[in-house]
Amino acid sequence: MTDAPERSAFRFWVTQQVRWGDADMLGHVNNAVFFVYSESARMAYYEQLIAPAANTDTQSMILARTSCDFISQLKYPATLDVGARATRIGTSSLGIQAGIFVQGEDTPVAVTDSVIVWFDYDKQASAPLPQAVRDALRDYEGLTG
Repeated sequence: MTDAPERSAFRFWVTQQVRWGDADMLGHVNNAVFFVYSESARMAYYEQLIAPAANTDTQSMILARTSCDFISQLKYPATLDVGARATRIGTSSLGIQAGIFVQGEDTPVAVTDSVIVWFDYDKQASAPLPQAVRDALRDYEGLTG
């Protein structure tokens, strides 16, 4: 991983509680749970920013790839701020990053990067990202593409 993004890199946030069951017997949050935190932020980002612009019931996003850089330990109990942002706009895909921060801290405990493909469920194939979605993300994130 290159440099981890700071809190100021994100405008969109969701709050997550670390649950007792998220931790292993050593008290560390299980690595798979970081993907759940990331998914919660990514889906909230989609529901609030992307879906209203897309205005369709037959097309949506589908996860193509995701990865996680674990930066520091996370233990129960903790309250998290999970930031989400689009990092890239492609022809039929988006890059979405999530930064997982313990509340009050500026350095994330983990960062996930995901590739999201715009998908036509009727045709069962990828589709071009709608122009309205591109415009909404450009306006919100200041991205080009």
